[in-house]
Amino acid sequence: MKENKLYYGWLSVLGVFIVIGLIAIIRIFVEGHGALFHTDDRVPWTLLLAAYVFFVLTSTGVTLVASLPQVFGMKQFEPIAKRSIFIAIAALIAGFISMVMELGSPFKMVYYMISPNLASPIWWMGLFYGLLLVFLLVKFYKMHIGDWHSKFSKFLAVGTFIIEIAALSTLGLVFGLIEARPTFFGEYIQVYFLFTAFLSGLAAVMIFSLVYFKVTLGKIPVEQEGLFNNIAKIFTAVIAITFVF
Repeated sequence: MKENKLYYGWLSVLGVFIVIGLIAIIRIFVEGHGALFHTDDRVPWTLLLAAYVFFVLTSTGVTLVASLPQVFGMKQFEPIAKRSIFIAIAALIAGFISMVMELGSPFKMVYYMISPNLASPIWWMGLFYGLLLVFLLVKFYKMHIGDWHSKFSKFLAVGTFIIEIAALSTLGLVFGLIEARPTFFGEYIQVYFLFTAFLSGLAAVMIFSLVYFKVTLGKIPVEQEGLFNNIAKIFTAVIAITFVF
């Protein structure tokens, strides 16, 4: 009974945030992007762009975690691989929604896709993240039907890893080429994004896994305690490395 209350309580919290998000989307279309976020020539970017970067970096980081068992052979991470892929899909879709809202109209995204600029890092970033979403969806389906170790599944795992690195690199390139404040651009941005993405991915996996176990089982299964202890150690190490940047 207690677990059921926690489960429905968790769903209620998620439902509240979904409703808040839908209200914000409606206001953007009704009132206009500029009126809602008070953009001008001095502040052309809004919170939605920051949300996009956060979600796509988190998605990339979670995908890195999911790649550990199938790409790098770290089998102890297999229990969280499918959950990680699901979180990565959700975060990436949230990032795309944030970008569409930042553009102010979904039709601008359509124009973006059908009018490529091969010299633009932003266009390549969109292409790689779009491919990443396709690979993640197919990979999740294969996992869901129990196909984890076939040749095609291994191809998907390696392909997903390569595409996510390419997407992350182009995202870092976009910000690395912008001559803004010294802390906002430079050649180190791509490396910094790699560590922050992995850090966000580890945090997301731990948070959602702990919530899942709390609302369904009441505690972490004994056989997975060692796994989450290792994740916590890796998380601490990545924090220390990130502080260097």
